[in-house]
Amino acid sequence: MRIKKLFVSLIGFFSGLRLAHKLMIIYSVVIGITIIVFASQLINEANKSTELDLISDSRELMKETRYSIERAIDTSYRTINAISSDYDTMAYIKGWDRSDQTGVVDFSMDLTKKILMIRNLSPDIYQFRIYVSDPQFPEIGSIIYSDSRLKNRQTIIRETSGNPRGFWQFDHAEENYNTGTVERKSVVSLFVPLRYSNYKELGFIETTMYTDIFFRHMFSQSENQNLMAFVIDNRGNIIYDSKSAFASKFQLDKAGVIALYEGHDLKREGSELYIKHGNVPMTLIHDYIEQLDSTICYVVTNESIRKNLSNTRNLIIAESILAMVVMSVIIYFLTNILLIKMKQIIASMRKVENGRLDVRVDISGQDEMSELSFHFNRMVSKIGDLISEVVTKQEAKKNAEIHALFTQINSHFIINTLQNISMMAEIDRNYGVADAINSLGKLLRYSMKWTKEYVRLKEELDYIGNYIILMNIRYDYEIRLNIQIPPRLMEYEVLKMLLQPAVENAIYYGIEPLGQNGEITIAGYSEEECTTLEIMDNGVGMDAEAIEKVMEALEAEAAVDTRLEKKGNGIGLKNVNQRIKLSYGDQYGITISSSKGEYTKLTIKLPPALFK
Repeated sequence: MRIKKLFVSLIGFFSGLRLAHKLMIIYSVVIGITIIVFASQLINEANKSTELDLISDSRELMKETRYSIERAIDTSYRTINAISSDYDTMAYIKGWDRSDQTGVVDFSMDLTKKILMIRNLSPDIYQFRIYVSDPQFPEIGSIIYSDSRLKNRQTIIRETSGNPRGFWQFDHAEENYNTGTVERKSVVSLFVPLRYSNYKELGFIETTMYTDIFFRHMFSQSENQNLMAFVIDNRGNIIYDSKSAFASKFQLDKAGVIALYEGHDLKREGSELYIKHGNVPMTLIHDYIEQLDSTICYVVTNESIRKNLSNTRNLIIAESILAMVVMSVIIYFLTNILLIKMKQIIASMRKVENGRLDVRVDISGQDEMSELSFHFNRMVSKIGDLISEVVTKQEAKKNAEIHALFTQINSHFIINTLQNISMMAEIDRNYGVADAINSLGKLLRYSMKWTKEYVRLKEELDYIGNYIILMNIRYDYEIRLNIQIPPRLMEYEVLKMLLQPAVENAIYYGIEPLGQNGEITIAGYSEEECTTLEIMDNGVGMDAEAIEKVMEALEAEAAVDTRLEKKGNGIGLKNVNQRIKLSYGDQYGITISSSKGEYTKLTIKLPPALFK
């Protein structure tokens, strides 16, 4: 309420100012807004450009991170394959003889050498273990263990069943079977079934890397305050650097990281999402790693850059306001000079307001005020011409109304005269002539009654019945009218004179060329999408070429001299089709189907009927 009062007060204050002051304020505000908008737009464009660059850099980091992870994956699989493909190792585990103690020692020494060689070739590997299903198989050093030691043995069995890629376990505390070791580091493990040829599973092979080594490239971004990477495994667990500058800045724990993408299906949505953390807008870039069945994400924000740009914008706006004050003073003096001629124009306008259309403003010079004076003079002359034109049109309209009245009187005279002739025919017992005259009178009365555009379908059919009566008087043969309309559809409102042109065409072009008895059937039905009326005759019919020409004539914008307009009362099928489309829409109208020598059917599609 207070804001509304303040706004009204400002409007009142502005309305009471002199024009020079108003122009000064308007110019100053327009220039000031322009400068502010320009500065804001400039800063916004710079912000967008910076954000796009940051996102582009993040995409490159995403590619590098993906490549680093794929290398770690490849290293893990190669390490496992080096042992699982070693025939001697697999054969010994499968065919182990518990009585061969010497063989165990030799196998242990040989296997230790192979593991050391693998570790030297793949220094990123932290641990390599073989878990044997046979509970009697001896545990050897820190390499071979019984699979009963695995706390998640059932999970590993379930996940690796029928899965040649094995089972990945991310960011978990290492399983350290050395009781003297206290520290338990976060690691990433890969478990793959241990098989000998097509023999049943002998156990599992595990290869382990430190989490910060496996996701080396992702953790290397820990000092960057504008972005952070994290991985979502197939169980929804989050792997991220909780000590990164980004996580510390926005106080993101695991729940906070999950909240960033909560409600989004990363597998289905695009690779780039716009999200918010509090009031801070961010961009989430993600990519799916099929080997891990996991998604790697980068969340990016340019908040710090945005703040610097915002400070720059505020500085530009402050300088713009100072410049605007100086310009306002200059504008004030310039507007006063312009207003001298403006006052002359205002005085002339007041004279025109009082009815003096002979007033003209003296034109001197070629500035904007002189141009305004010129156009003011033209406007006054135009107003005079328009007033004269309006008077002329009103007189012409009045004369047209009088003529229409005379026409209506003459038409009523004709109808009354026909009624008198009909009565004379009945007196002379010439009932056929009387019926024909009555039908003709009904036709004339129906045609004259244009007080409304729409009539009930029953009225239109009554008109068609009278029309057929007159046509049967004209011809030596009989034209039968067969109406197949449901009773409730009789109350459906249609355009007046909708059916007569169709029936007229059926007689002239279908039945008349045969020169024998014919039948016209009018059928109708209403469906959910539309109401359909069909007018069908058993006349000569048309071939496909003739139908195509008729349909082209129906849809043509200009008048076409075809069978549609040659005969009848001047309304014609083309006129009916146009009226339907203008009244109901282009989806409704007339279509024609026919078979040469058999029939012609005209279908009228109208809006659906609404029944109570």
